[in-house]
Amino acid sequence: MQASETVTAMATSDDAAARVRRVLADGVDALLTDATTRTAIDYDSKLRCISEIGALASAAGVRRKQRDGLALCLDEMLMNAIYDAPAGEPARDAIVRSSCDGVRFTVAVRDAFGTLARDTVLRYLHKCLHSADPIDHKQGGAGLGLYMMVNSASEVYFEVRPGVSTEVACVFEVAAKRVVLDGFGIFVRGTSGDG
Repeated sequence: MQASETVTAMATSDDAAARVRRVLADGVDALLTDATTRTAIDYDSKLRCISEIGALASAAGVRRKQRDGLALCLDEMLMNAIYDAPAGEPARDAIVRSSCDGVRFTVAVRDAFGTLARDTVLRYLHKCLHSADPIDHKQGGAGLGLYMMVNSASEVYFEVRPGVSTEVACVFEVAAKRVVLDGFGIFVRGTSGDG
């Protein structure tokens, strides 16, 4: 894993390393060619997004196990964007994008707050990967969502623009029989010294 004050990234294959470099250069947009876009602002629209994107993934040939993981990741990302990110501010639409290039199905959720702290993600990721008990057993289960995401997707990326937006993208291999985290990145933009 390579880290700086604004970028933390890892890849376990040349393909994932190439995507990490693309996200570093061009943002999460680099993963979402010809993306479909939806919005969610409440529980009902969250469920509708999960159902519609699940149907797209099924039509794209994503295996059932990966679709189940996709639904878990999407639910977690939407819960964070709709309920956690506003932190006392009025809720704003969460933007949900999805695309498939025939090999990978990507889903991303963006909030309009940019409040996710890089250190928070890294702290929970470390706990997920190295603790005998990776999930906090308290109200809200801090870290549970990240734990589910890194165990369900083949790549997970966070793009944070402090005070502006946070976008989280999860990538799923269409034909994979087994899910292994192959790429991960946190990219903080709009700060001095960022990429």
